[in-house]
Amino acid sequence: MSPIYLRNMLMLFWQTGTPVGFFGEGQGTSGSGGSFGFGMDGVVYDPPLFQTHRPYYVDLSMAKKYKVKSTVLVITVTKDEALLFKKFWLRLKINPEGFRLVGDNCSTHASEAFINAGITKNVIPGLDTPDNLYKQITALRKDVASYSGHIGFIKKSSGDGFDLVID
Repeated sequence: MSPIYLRNMLMLFWQTGTPVGFFGEGQGTSGSGGSFGFGMDGVVYDPPLFQTHRPYYVDLSMAKKYKVKSTVLVITVTKDEALLFKKFWLRLKINPEGFRLVGDNCSTHASEAFINAGITKNVIPGLDTPDNLYKQITALRKDVASYSGHIGFIKKSSGDGFDLVID
C-alpha cells in the first residue's frame, strides 16, 4: 500500500513524496476587463516551480515565516491506484488546460485525478473547493489520517523523492 497526500491548498503528491499541484497563472479575462480567475492559464507545479513561485508550500522555514499552515490528508492506496494517480498528473502537466475559479480549478483537477485512479467515483458534490473534496474523500474512505501544521518537503538522500515534514 502507498499513501497519497491531499493538502488544503490542493497540492498533491504520489508515493515518492514529490509535490505536485494545479494553479492558475496569468491575467485571465472577465467581462469588465479585469481578472477574477476566469480564462487563466493552468499550470502543474513540480518542485522547481513550487520553489520559485510558492516556496511556503514546500519549504518548512518559509511556511513558518509566512505563517502558512496546511492540513494533510493521508490516504492509503494500492500500487495501481498510485500509478494511475501519478499518470494523471503527468498527462495534465503536458496539457494543463485552462484555469477558472469556478468549475475548472485546483480542486476540480485533483478530483479528476482521484476519479482516474479509482479512489473516488464521482465529481465533488457542490462547488469544487478543497473543503468539499476533503469531505468527499473522508466520507468515502476510512483508511485516512489527517495532520495539520507548517509543512515542508526534504529531498531524500537517495535522490528519489521527498519526505514530508510537519511541525
